[in-house]
Amino acid sequence: MTTSTIYFPPRSTSLLLLTAALSILVSSCAGGDKFLQAPFAEESSLVFGYIDMTDAPSDIRWIQMKKIRSESKTPYYSMRVEKGMIYRAYVPDGLYKFDKFGGYSFRLGGIEMTYAFPSQGKQEIDPVIKGPGIYYVGAYKYQKLDAPALEIRYRLVRVNQPTEEELLRRLLDKAVHPSWKERIEQRLKEIRK
Repeated sequence: MTTSTIYFPPRSTSLLLLTAALSILVSSCAGGDKFLQAPFAEESSLVFGYIDMTDAPSDIRWIQMKKIRSESKTPYYSMRVEKGMIYRAYVPDGLYKFDKFGGYSFRLGGIEMTYAFPSQGKQEIDPVIKGPGIYYVGAYKYQKLDAPALEIRYRLVRVNQPTEEELLRRLLDKAVHPSWKERIEQRLKEIRK
């Protein structure tokens, strides 16, 4: 994945960014125990993956992807985050790019941090939704790169753990509607072959 640099905003805009990040966090966590409550339908899809932030200066609390194609009045999609697992249900067909993610840093004095994904080109993590189904975008680990003082450079490196199967099992425990449980179990059978 392409190298990225984190941006430290001036203090005057920090509060604004913190408010925006918290609103994304709240919206992505709303109704947490009602995940996959509506039945699987023709336009249903589930996008999921994992980001390990163990070596990062912050945790991960929110992540956002943007619909690039086809045109949409609401192109931004907030994903849920739970112990590194990222997921979002009911994503319509289209080409998406992960836009940015962020979290809270106790190591750097308790600040909210925002990380940008590369804006150009399709990255390995960027999903293409071609119809109803379950889309795994992979598991990644934050890797710190050498950088000048007061600058943080990093990349996300593909890793093998946790596996798609492990993450699907976590999602299966969250699925409320029986049709989603059946769909996830079907995917589990497919990847075991």
